[in-house]
Amino acid sequence: EKQYILEMTKKTITDLYPKMPQKWSLSIAFIVKKIATSQQFVRENLKDKIVVSLRDVARCLSTYSWLRRQYSKLLCANSNWKKRCLVIALGLCYYFRLNKNEREKYNKEISKNKSALFTQQLQKEIDTLCNCFEIPSGVARNQALKENLFVLFLCIMTTTPIILVGKPGTSKTLSYQIIRNNLSHSGIKDFEAKLEENKLPLKVKPIHPIAFQCTHDSKPEGIKERWDQTMRHSENSQIFPLLLLDEIGLAEHSKHNPLKVLHQLLEHPKISFVGISNWRLDAAKMNRVVVHQIQPMNTVELMETAKEMLEHHKKIYETNNRVAFGNHNLRKEIENIAQVYDKVICDKSGAFRPGGKKHFFGARDFYSLIRYQLNSQSSMQSFEGFMRNFGGIPASKLQGHLGAILEEVLGMEKSEISNKMSKWTPLECVRKNLRDTKNNNSPLLGDNYMISRHCMVISDLEHSWQVLLDQDVLKYDNEFLFGGCFPADRLTTITNYNHLNKIISCMEGGKTVVMYNLEYIHESLYDMLNQRYQKKPSGQTYCRVALGSESRDCYVSEKFKLVVIVTKSVAYSPEMPIAFLNRFEKQLISYESSLQPDIRERIPVMRNRLCQAFGVSDDQLSDLFPGFCDDTIPSALSCILADGKYEELKIEQYTEPEEEAKTETVDIRDTELKMLELFRPICRPEKLIKLAIQKKYPPSNDPAQLEHFPTLVLFKKNNIFI
Repeated sequence: EKQYILEMTKKTITDLYPKMPQKWSLSIAFIVKKIATSQQFVRENLKDKIVVSLRDVARCLSTYSWLRRQYSKLLCANSNWKKRCLVIALGLCYYFRLNKNEREKYNKEISKNKSALFTQQLQKEIDTLCNCFEIPSGVARNQALKENLFVLFLCIMTTTPIILVGKPGTSKTLSYQIIRNNLSHSGIKDFEAKLEENKLPLKVKPIHPIAFQCTHDSKPEGIKERWDQTMRHSENSQIFPLLLLDEIGLAEHSKHNPLKVLHQLLEHPKISFVGISNWRLDAAKMNRVVVHQIQPMNTVELMETAKEMLEHHKKIYETNNRVAFGNHNLRKEIENIAQVYDKVICDKSGAFRPGGKKHFFGARDFYSLIRYQLNSQSSMQSFEGFMRNFGGIPASKLQGHLGAILEEVLGMEKSEISNKMSKWTPLECVRKNLRDTKNNNSPLLGDNYMISRHCMVISDLEHSWQVLLDQDVLKYDNEFLFGGCFPADRLTTITNYNHLNKIISCMEGGKTVVMYNLEYIHESLYDMLNQRYQKKPSGQTYCRVALGSESRDCYVSEKFKLVVIVTKSVAYSPEMPIAFLNRFEKQLISYESSLQPDIRERIPVMRNRLCQAFGVSDDQLSDLFPGFCDDTIPSALSCILADGKYEELKIEQYTEPEEEAKTETVDIRDTELKMLELFRPICRPEKLIKLAIQKKYPPSNDPAQLEHFPTLVLFKKNNIFI
């Protein structure tokens, strides 16, 4: 292999300098050594050895050659630039595909007998190039973002295929959008000026991007059609045509095997190609592209990211309000949020990993927490942020484990934390989420400070989500879309198109959509759920929606909201994609969680009361009442309380308002009697008769028996029950 590398290097240098001076022989030997060492290292340390081949050597030399040509006039005599070019090429083709530990080993291996470490040299190049990009306000230049921008820019300019691989929330889509905006026809002049300013006079051209949204239903024809569409623009020498395959990892699992068409297309591409995925693809595809394995953030990087977001926020606030930023405690609150998030992610108890899902919470929850705190500027309101972004798990675990973390980080009393957390029930969190639309956020914050994601309602039981209708959180005029369980409903494209077209219509009209049992179209909405909307010159925002093997741009109203309902068993199952979960604020909804704490505490007492009134044991309740389950009594109480509130509203319409608002109280005894009254007509008479025959009832003065059930089987005659 080393001989092949030597011959390929000689050819590259000869093409660069046909009249190669003798001194280049030393440079060739140096380049060959570094590339051969890199090949050997990656082959030994990566699990799949076949992802390393001479294609990597060709890509490395191609990048090196492009960089040398860019500087041939300005820096032809600068030997330092030769080394910089090699560092960049090695980093692009070998370093960025490694994980954190492998990078440290590679750095030691490639830096042998050198005073300057390889990673230090590469980091300087990353920082220099990233200083040229115009970054939107509210976006922190953390290491993941800078690396993404670095590899994307170089690969697009050299038409080298690139795939970004990283967990949800690692700035993959954001990086692409920053590249697209800076290299657009309108932004290219400012970018060139920044390159000159940073002494990087690279020859760049505007890009012409064409995007395709991949799903499990993608087909080879759809990808080939977009490739051909992009290729037609390659005839224009004034632009760089670019094809983006978003969520390319989903297409790999398609039964149509659509990505196999890329094997031939990626051999010697004439267009730039970018893929975005949450996981690595198979070796045949990874061998044909540059791979950037995005590293997760550690605690220090979390802190730095949060602080940089704060600095952006302060500048915008002072520019728009023309006054100094007054919340001096916000920096400490931001640091506390970073600590809380880190402890949640690193928690070993399993409380924050329902169903064993390791990444149930992720970076998107952290960014949403920061944006929420910046928007609220109040430590009290940050509790709402904690409850909204760390929801979706049982209330007992949330109160116990999250409460303990907050107690440790914030230094507050346990009782105070418990009281503040109890104010934000899952029901209230969903209500606030639906009220937070883009058009009612502070205008100074902009798109990157939009605090509210779309909402996932995790229903404790299949019917539990209906409490949102009972409590007027969801409206009956919302658009409800339900999927069927029949194969014809799930497998036909027509049904999927009908549902997606209704969602697209609601997106344009700003209507709330409630989806249930529609897992087979979730992937089509990934780009919309990112909330990284693109803007037309008219100011309208749009996103991509995948329709079968195609995708199209759709307008999104600022008022649009999506609520996805899933059962607890589905949300916690291994089949639920983490990439889908992390795009939502999650709340675990049950009838019990909708009740006030004092009412909730009396559920066991009321269950015993029900057993006493009917003279049955606890395990016989399901025989006596059809469909009885753990949620039955809470749902009955919720119904009774909702009816009481409705009656109060009707009375208030015809009475003078009192000067002082009364504290909301509940008559427990009255509620018990109403509950028994509610259960009376739904019991199974034959079961009650059977119980009465099998068991002689003793004399009783229980008003529940005497008043409510004499007409069924019990009647009093001379104080004897028969």
